[in-house]
Amino acid sequence: MSRRSLHNPAPDAATLRARLDRARAAAADAATDALLIGPGSDLRYLIGQAGGSFERLSVLLVPATDADPVLVLPALEEPGYADVPTDELGVDVVTWVDGEDPYRIVADRLGKPGRVAVSDTMAALHVLRLRDAVADAEQTLAGPVLRDLRM
Repeated sequence: MSRRSLHNPAPDAATLRARLDRARAAAADAATDALLIGPGSDLRYLIGQAGGSFERLSVLLVPATDADPVLVLPALEEPGYADVPTDELGVDVVTWVDGEDPYRIVADRLGKPGRVAVSDTMAALHVLRLRDAVADAEQTLAGPVLRDLRM
């Protein structure tokens, strides 16, 4: 058991799955095609793990459709997500290594969205590169979409 789980255990898989489903519905209600959630409290709320690196892109893509959420992260950080019950949550995990373009991976998974919402705290270096990768999509903040879920 990790130190984090001893002091602040993540919710069970059923609770996390319900949160992902509510996030998906909230995105649809907000006319947003997908949520792009980076490391931080929103990621912890949705999958039970906050992530750690801000220099390399790690992002949870939550589509407003019934497609599976996708966790895109550097291969070297995958062990840090070992406690996340991705199978039970229906979350696909896609890893990338140096030399690959993680922003293109996200763009390919998104398809041609009209509007995406990014984490309020996502680093600008990622927001700007995602904006370039999905240039035709309007970008908004995910905070207003997710805020009511935590009440």
